[in-house]
Amino acid sequence: MTATGTPAGSSRCRVTAGTERLHEQLAAIAEALEAFQDPVTDELAGLRLMRSTLRERQAHLESTITEQETCSLQLAIQGAPADGALALPFALEVLGALQDPVTAVAGTLLDDDAAAPPAQQVTAAVTLHLAELSTTDGVTVTLQRPPGPLTAQLVEPAAGAPLVERALGTLLAVLEAVGDEGDSVEPPAGTVPALQRLAAAVAAEPVELRLAMAPAILEPRELR
Repeated sequence: MTATGTPAGSSRCRVTAGTERLHEQLAAIAEALEAFQDPVTDELAGLRLMRSTLRERQAHLESTITEQETCSLQLAIQGAPADGALALPFALEVLGALQDPVTAVAGTLLDDDAAAPPAQQVTAAVTLHLAELSTTDGVTVTLQRPPGPLTAQLVEPAAGAPLVERALGTLLAVLEAVGDEGDSVEPPAGTVPALQRLAAAVAAEPVELRLAMAPAILEPRELR
């Protein structure tokens, strides 16, 4: 995956090496399906079956590509507030306290870029979306980057990766380093209030919070 040579506001991610072959297969299937647009296809059972098989394969490839190219952040919460269900006030506080520093970090990543997009566009690019909620063992919340293809995501030019991945990766790196005894880490400028709110939200309850990032481009990261 590389970033385009256009300004940050219009840069887009290209497909990853891991899914490039899948995209090629998808394009080949789309081309093959054009041959089944002939009305005669509906009259012959064999052709209808072939068309149905191709469409199923097409749907499977689209789902696989979306999964592999969508950055997600999983929050596993264990403790009193997550015993069988998650109290809404606590959930809202933690999720809101998590989104704030992600947005703040994203802004600092583009501060030195003269062609950086408007703040509203940056915020939209790193706004996390609820994808899944499980209460099987404690509470697990899965958040994902904004919907849409990887090629439509806002890019952080320095790394050539989606801005949301860089922001999440930077945030988790800061939290991990701060949690190590003896380490002294300076959080990105302007993010301290947001980080303090996140720390206060978790510290206020007897919980263990595990954060695991599964990105499309960068290296996975996990911390407790």
